[in-house]
Amino acid sequence: MKIRTLYLLFFFTTSSMIAQVSYQFGYIIDNSGNKVECFIKDLEWSNNPTEFQYKLTEDSNEIITGTLNSVRIFAIGNHTKYKNVTIGIDKSSNRTASMSKQYEPEFITETVFLKWLVEGSSNLFKYQTNKTQRFFYSSNENKIEQLIYKKFLLNSNTVSLNAAFKKQLYDNLKCEAMSIDDSRFLDYDEHDLIAFFQKYNVCSNSDSKVYEGSKNKGDFNFSIKVGYVSSNLNIKFDSGVLRDDRLSAELESKSSIRIAAEVEYILPLNNNKWSVFVEPGYESYSASKTYSVGDIASFEQTVSVDYQYVDVPVGVRHYMFLNDDSKLFISAAFVFVLDLSEKIDYEDNNGTRDLLINSSSNLNFGFGFNYLNRFSIEARITTARNITRDYAFFNSDYRTDLGLILGYRFL
Repeated sequence: MKIRTLYLLFFFTTSSMIAQVSYQFGYIIDNSGNKVECFIKDLEWSNNPTEFQYKLTEDSNEIITGTLNSVRIFAIGNHTKYKNVTIGIDKSSNRTASMSKQYEPEFITETVFLKWLVEGSSNLFKYQTNKTQRFFYSSNENKIEQLIYKKFLLNSNTVSLNAAFKKQLYDNLKCEAMSIDDSRFLDYDEHDLIAFFQKYNVCSNSDSKVYEGSKNKGDFNFSIKVGYVSSNLNIKFDSGVLRDDRLSAELESKSSIRIAAEVEYILPLNNNKWSVFVEPGYESYSASKTYSVGDIASFEQTVSVDYQYVDVPVGVRHYMFLNDDSKLFISAAFVFVLDLSEKIDYEDNNGTRDLLINSSSNLNFGFGFNYLNRFSIEARITTARNITRDYAFFNSDYRTDLGLILGYRFL
C-alpha cells in the first residue's frame, strides 16, 4: 500500500508540470493555399495526429494550434510531412473475435492528416491508430485511394485475406523495368511498400522523396554522481502475546555521502525524451542507541549498526525540455542491494547478540534539472527496505528520507 501511494503521489505531482519540446523549422500550407514558414513542435507521432502546435518565430511565446479545419499540409524539416484529406478508410479488425465476414472493404469517410511516406509521380501515405494500420496511394495527380488489405472470416474456423493492394499496384503503376513479381511478393508493410514506390518513381524518371521521420539515434551517457542522503532505521520485533518486546529499536536519522557512477542509454524515440539507466553506488549508515527495556527487571541495551552497501538502481527516466540548454526530468527505478555489512549488534548485561543483515530490494523516485546535458541536480526519495528479511519476526525498515544528488556527465 505504501508503494502504491508513492507511485500515485509521484506521477500525479509530475503530470502537472509543463515543459516544452524544442520546435523545429518547417512550414504549413493553409486552406487558402498560402505557405507559411514556422516552427513546429515535433512529437514524432506514432499515430496520425488530429492537431499540432507551431510558432511563427522560434522565440515567439504565442503557440498556435494547427487543425484539420485550418491546415492543408504541414512539414517538419525534410523528414516529416502530413497531408489533410477526406477519404474512405476501411477499419476492419484483425482480431478473430471481432473480424468482419465480408470480403469487400467497409469504408468509413473521415478527414485525417495522412503521413506522407514517398512523394513523386506516385505517392505513398500511411494511416495509423492503436488498432489500425492502412496505406494509401495516388499517382499522376489522381485521387488518393486506400491500398486494400483486409482479413475476414470465411467461416467460423477459417480466416481468409483480401490482398487486392497487389493488383491495384500492378494495374495502376506499370513501368517497363518492373514486372508482376514486383507487386506479387509484396508484404503490406511500410518497408516493402516504400521500396516499391521508390522503384516505380525511378523507373518513371520521377524525382522521389522518402520521408523517414526524425532519425534520432540512441546514445550512451556516462556520469559520476555524488549525493547527500539522510537515512534512518526502524527495527520492529513481533514479540507476540507471550513475551516482552525487548528487541525493537528506532535509530535516529543520519546523514552520509553517496558515491555512484551511472550509465544511461537515451532511447531513439519521441525526441530523445526517454532513457533507461543503471547507477551502482556506495552508501553507509552508522548509528547506535542505548535504552532501557523490561517493565519489572529493567536493564540497559545498546543497539549498534554500521550498515554499508552497494545499491544498483535500474530504471527509466523521462526528460521535459525547457529550452536548448535546460531540461527537467523524472525517474523511477527498482533498486538491487549488495550488502557489505554482516550484522546489527545487540549488547546488554548478558553479552552481545547478532542480527544478521540480508537486505531486500526497493524503489526510488527522482525529480531533477539538467543543464547543458552535462550538469544535473536531483531530489530523490526511496521506499523502505527490510534489511533483516531472513527473520520471520523482524521487520527492519531502512529508509532514505531525502537524497540530493549532483551529477556530471563526462562522456
